[in-house]
This record gives sequence, C-alpha cells and structure tokens, in this order.
Amino acid sequence: MGSQINSKNLIKEEIGLRIQAGNISLFTKKKLLKNIDLNAASKLQIYKAIIRLIVTCGCETWAMTVTEQNCLLMFERRVLRKI
Repeated sequence: MGSQINSKNLIKEEIGLRIQAGNISLFTKKKLLKNIDLNAASKLQIYKAIIRLIVTCGCETWAMTVTEQNCLLMFERRVLRKI
C-alpha cells in the first residue's frame, strides 16, 4: 500500500485508488457500522483505526492541490454521515 511516484507528480490517481480502497473497506465493515448496539464513539474509533488509515497511509509525502484535498474531505464526510 505504498505511494506511486511519477515524473509529473500527479497524485490524483493515487488518491482515487485510495478512496476506492476505503470504499471497499467501508463496504466490508458495513454490518458492523450499522449495528445499533454500538454507540457512535465506538463506530468513530473503527473508522479512524481502519478506514481512514487505509485512505491516508503515506499521505505525508503527497503534494495535494485544493481539489484533491476536497476529494478526501468529501469521502470523510460521506463515511461520517453513514456512522
């Protein structure tokens, strides 16, 4: 799950792949996140420990534009609304 570096330093494809991996992880945890026996704080911890980690692993090296940052923020808001 490393970052791909290219000569043009375009990170948009990498972010798209990470969001896709986050969506897959979200789908696999769907039943757990819909569980009414878990409170919102526990669901938030699951999100932070698993889903967000998959999406942002290695993001320290990304040089993002505002548009790319907004893509990540939209993904995060969508996940948090489902919790």
